[in-house]
Parts: sequence; structure tokens; C-alpha cells
Amino acid sequence: MEKVLGSKNVRNTILLSRNDVLTFLYSLFGFFLGRAIIFGVLNPFAIAFLALFCFEDYKFYFICVSILIGIFTVAGKVSIAKYVVAIFFMAMVNLILSKKYKRASVVYKVAVGGICIFVAGLIMAFFNHMSLYFTLLAVLELILVCSLVFIFHKGIAMFKKNVKKRIFGSEELVSICILLGSIVAGTGDIYFGTISFSLCLSTILILFMGYKCGATMGASAGVLLGFVLLLSENQRIELIGVLSIAGLMGGIMRDVGKVASAIGFIAGGTIVLFYFDKSLLSLQLMFAALIGGGIFLLIPKNVFMAIATPFDKMALVDDVYASKVKELSSSKLKSFANSFTKLSETFSGLSEKKTGLTQKDVSMLIDDVASKACSNCSLKQYCWEKNFYNTYQTVFSILAACEKKGKIELEDIPSDFKTKCANVIKFTEVTNKMYEIYKTNLFWHNRIVESRELVSEQLMGVASIIGNLAEELDVELEFKEEIEEAIFYELDKNNLGVDRVIVLENKYGKYEVSLSCKSCYGKRSCSKEIIPIINRIIGRKMKQDSTACIIDKKDGNCKVRLVEEQKYRVTTGVAREIKTNSRESGDSYTFMELRGGQCLIALSDGMGSGSKAKEESTAAIELLEQFIESGFEKDLAIKMINSVLVLKSNNESFSTLDICAIDLYSGLAEFVKIGAASTFLIRDGEVEVIKSSSLPVGIVNEVDFEVTKRKLKSSDMILMITDGVVDTNENLDIEEKWVCEVLANFKSGNPQDVADYILYEAKNHAGKIIRDDMTVVAAKIWEK
Repeated sequence: MEKVLGSKNVRNTILLSRNDVLTFLYSLFGFFLGRAIIFGVLNPFAIAFLALFCFEDYKFYFICVSILIGIFTVAGKVSIAKYVVAIFFMAMVNLILSKKYKRASVVYKVAVGGICIFVAGLIMAFFNHMSLYFTLLAVLELILVCSLVFIFHKGIAMFKKNVKKRIFGSEELVSICILLGSIVAGTGDIYFGTISFSLCLSTILILFMGYKCGATMGASAGVLLGFVLLLSENQRIELIGVLSIAGLMGGIMRDVGKVASAIGFIAGGTIVLFYFDKSLLSLQLMFAALIGGGIFLLIPKNVFMAIATPFDKMALVDDVYASKVKELSSSKLKSFANSFTKLSETFSGLSEKKTGLTQKDVSMLIDDVASKACSNCSLKQYCWEKNFYNTYQTVFSILAACEKKGKIELEDIPSDFKTKCANVIKFTEVTNKMYEIYKTNLFWHNRIVESRELVSEQLMGVASIIGNLAEELDVELEFKEEIEEAIFYELDKNNLGVDRVIVLENKYGKYEVSLSCKSCYGKRSCSKEIIPIINRIIGRKMKQDSTACIIDKKDGNCKVRLVEEQKYRVTTGVAREIKTNSRESGDSYTFMELRGGQCLIALSDGMGSGSKAKEESTAAIELLEQFIESGFEKDLAIKMINSVLVLKSNNESFSTLDICAIDLYSGLAEFVKIGAASTFLIRDGEVEVIKSSSLPVGIVNEVDFEVTKRKLKSSDMILMITDGVVDTNENLDIEEKWVCEVLANFKSGNPQDVADYILYEAKNHAGKIIRDDMTVVAAKIWEK
């Protein structure tokens, strides 16, 4: 009986994996590198290339075989025995240690390659009676192999990683040129008739590098390939200059097109040949250049683009870093410019010019005239008490005439006022004198306003200058390329779609990581998959700088910025009460999280209460926020704030400033107090009072302040208050004593509860009438 399996068409399709294709490619490289001889006796390229694949499964043995085949094809030019011994030693090391060092670093591979070729070289010297010549050859080849392993390590990265997701740097670009040049050296004895295959291949590679990466890389490729050909084929040294200038010209002409690039290459090389030595201008060399240029032009566009993709990204890496630095620099400078713009606006809005008497000026002038002219008059009580309204109106009209004419005469005074005034002549003289004083004050007031406007314009000019210098700021950033390599490798291995990884160390010694990855459409793959991998590689705990996803409109990728997670966190609470019969509080406060992992808490108490006090304290806090966010140091920010408040008004006005800056990485806190009430530090039931005797800001030109530092630990609480709180209990000699007693007895870890309770006690002490605005700010630090 036959068993029918059904009508399914079963088709076995054998597909080569990417790893298999790469193994074949590496083996092909190994074959040509096995044929690459320099100085007529050495082949360090093959050993260095093989050392890169130590401890990497079966690829190592395939490359061993291909290199040996290549070496045997040049048996008459190099000592086969030395390299067979070296490769045998490397195979034994790989066999014994491959499991233990499966992910060995490049340093281990350098050690294996260097030691094996050196031992083989010493054996060769031993059989030649320890000849100095062979001993020096062993030392020279040891140095060359160790150097080439490092160079090839960066160059081979373009093949070992997914080039569609990889950005290469200039070092890798040069390394690839050296690797390809070494492979070209392995074709030195291959000819098509009289045409050198190595020269044809060199032409194609130099044209390709110049066309895709520009004139600089075209010239560099020409120098490197010319140097390798000089060492391997005994070419004349002039060939280095010919190929470098040809590559330079090909790169310069790339904007016109491939044909122009090829013509520039050939023309540039021909001109240099005429200049150096016309005897070098042979038909064989010209045919090699023409054939190489023709092959370059005939490469199909789709094949050319596929090969060129990683090289395009190589050329972009410097632009990526430059763009990042430019972005950071521009942001920082714009912040500075905004600070100066804010200062400029503050100066320009402080006060306005006066063109004449205001209602307030008239009232003050009438009071001054009355006190000077009528203080000793027997009719003072009659004029300024019993007949106040009529007298006030008459004097008002007299001042109006004075303002109109500049001075008054007796005929300008109403007749009924002349008959009633006991000394009208003195009254006239005093009025004119006081008006002159007023005009002088008006003149100087307007001069001050003009000076402020000048300062405002200067500050605006500074802001404009800083805004235009965005590219000239030294941001003191250090990019970590090795960490970027490791992160990209791990993310790529875990099939996470990352296009770009940038790791930098800021001036605070903290790492920042910027990623460009495919959007996860709200699945939070950043925190679930990417961040744990980065934490493991860096060895530091990172967090997203912003929880919101930022999508780049150009490519649709998600932009992720990670910063080091701080050791400490801060929770805060605020309680406030307004002065009795006042509509607004004259106290202002702020909480800020600064760059570099710092938290800033600030409290300001304006003089008095109400809208005027609120204006003063708000100005102090807003300026502090602006300056600190812009990167100004605290002491400089305080001095600038003081300067603004001193110049802000002719009237006496000031504000206290109480600042606490906490480093969330180390727990170090700095307390800056300028005329502010005491600050309280609560730790394990004990209360420490931090106070200062400095004057508030806005009183004197030179502000004096003290800085107190404390090392905080988890569960510590900071309490900042205004004068309205501590001054409520007038029965105590030490005003802070009752606050200390309350804090010592009140057991709560919630900063909001503590703030509310202190305010509750302060209101009880004050009774029914609250004489000053009250603000309590509490902050608790805790270790995550």
C-alpha cells in the first residue's frame, strides 16, 4: 500500500548566510595578502590579517588555508617555512584557547600574531647561525605585524558590521585604504600582456575613494597605494606623487560627474609625470590608467551605489560630530544671548523720561513750597487748615503758570491770593526756587534714564554678538568612539534598529548618549531593551533625558538622549500665607533641575508686601533662573542680579535671596544667603541652623554673600523660610528657637507636611493679624 503525503510541493532552497559570504570574502583577501611581499623577503600582511580572526570559530581555519595557498604561489620569493611555522603556532593557540577567549579584545590578537611571527623569525635566525640580519628581520616583522593588526582591525569593521546601520570615521577610512592597498600588493606579479593588474586595480580604488569621499581622501588613497606598491613591487618613488596628485584631481572633479573625475585623474597624473620624469610616461602605465578608469566608468549604477553606501557614511561621520557640536554650541550661546536680552529689556523698562510735572510731582512740590514759605507765617493755620482746598487749588494754578513760563511774577498770582497772603513776595521767590530744584532733578532723572537706555543698547549688542558666535564656543566635549563601537555592536546583535550612536563625556565627567533608532510607536523599547544594554556596556546607570519621544521629521526616526542617572532625588513642598489686608505675596521661589545633575532651590523676599514687593522678588528669581540656565556661575549671577536691582529704581528697594544648590550625584549642598532668614537642616531628629549676616541684593553696588557647604545624605531635609515666619514669636530671644523646637518634635518624612505644619505654628504665634508675608519651602533628599 502506498502512502500519499499530499499535494504539497516541497522545495529545499539552499541559501548562503551572510556569515558564509563574509567567510569567502575574507578567504579571498587572505589569498592575495598571502602573496603580498615587501622588501622582497617579508609578508607581515598575511599574519596580521589572520591574527584578527583568532578565536572566531571556523573562519580562522578557512583563512589559514587561503593564506597558505597564497604563500605557496610565491614560493620563490619568500621563506615559506617561516610563515608555515607561524601559522601553525597560531592555529594551535586558537585551538587551545578559542573557548576561553571567545570574545578576545584586539590586544590579545596583537599578542598572538606578534609572538608567533617573532618566534618563527627567531627559529629562522637559529638555522642561519643567529645571523644579525635574520634577527633584525624578526624584530622588524614583529613591529609590522603588531601595527598592522591594529590598522586592519578598524578597516575590517566595514565588513564585520552591518554597513547599512554603521557610520565609519576617518581612521577607519584610512585603515580600509591600507587593507585594500595590501590586497593590491598581492596582485603585483599578475599581468594582462604587459599591463599591470595592480596598477589597474589601484586606479579603480583611488578613483572610487576620490569620487565618493572627496579630494582629501582621493589624495590619501593615492599616497597609501603608491607607498604599498613601492614596497612590494620595487616601483619608483615618484609613483607616490603621481598617484596622490591624480587622486586629488579626481576628487576635485567629482562634482561634475564620474567621467570628469576619471579625466581629472588621468590628466593630473600625466602632468605630474611630465614634471617628475618623462621616462616614467610609458604605454604600459597609460594603458593601465585608461583600463582602470574605463572599468570605473562601466560599473553599473546599482552596483556602484551598493558598494559606495558605507563610504558615503564614512564621509558623513565628521559632519555628524560637527553637527552635534554645532548644535550644543548654538544652544548654549543662544541661552547666553537670551540672558543679555533679558537684561537689556530690564534696563529699558525700568523707568521712562519725564517731560513735565506729574500729579505726584505737583503734590510733592506744593508740600515743599508750603513748608519753606509758610512754616513761620501767622496765617498758616487759616490758609492750610481752615481754607485748605482753596489754597491748594490756587497754588496748583500758580505752579501750572510756572511750568508754562519757567518762572512766575507777581502779576501771575491771583489778586484774591495776594490780598490774603501775608508775604506774597517770599512766596513767589520760594516757588521759583523750588521749581528750579525740580527742573534740576528732572534733568538728572532724564540723564539717568538715558544712561540706562545706553546700557540696554550695549547689552542688546552683546546679545547679538554672542548669538552670532554659535560655532566658536569651546564646549569641552570628549567623544567616546570605543564605547560607541561596543554599543552599536550589541544593539545590532540584538536586532535593534539603531542608525547612529554618539557617546560623549561632558565637562562634569558624566556620560551622555544620543541615539537615532527606528520608532517603536509608543512601545517604550528605549527603556525596555536599549537602556539595559547601554547600562551594561558603559557600567553606569543611564536614563532618558526626556520621557517624551522625539521624532525626526526628515527620516521618521526616534531621537533618544540618555544621561547618567543621579544617585539622589529631591522632593519638595511649599506653604504660603499673605499678609493681612494684602492681595499679593511679596515672596517668590523656584525649583530648578540644572545640567550636570544639580538641583537649585531659591527663595526671595521683596521689601514690604503687596505688588511692589512681589515685583522685586519676582525680578530676582526670574533673573537667577535665566542666568543659571544659561550656564553662569552662581556668584556671577548674583552679582549681575544685584547690579540690575541697584539700578532699577531711584527709590529704596531690595530683595533677599536664599539659594540652595544640591549635587544629585555626590549629595554636596551649597547654601548662599543674601539678607535671607535662617535655613534649617534636619537630620535624624537633629536640627542645624544655617544663617548669614549679609545685606539683601539691590542695596549697595558690591553685594557680599557667604557660601556654606554641607554633605547631605539620604533622608536629610532642608527648610527655607522668609522673615515673616521666624519673626512671629517676639517673646523669644533667639527667633529661630521655636522653629528648631517644632522641627525636632514633629515626626514626618513628607516635606509638604513639614512646610504646612511650620506655617500652621507661625500663624498661631502671629495671632489674628499676620504682619508679613510667610513662605516655607521644604526639600527632602533621598537615595534612589
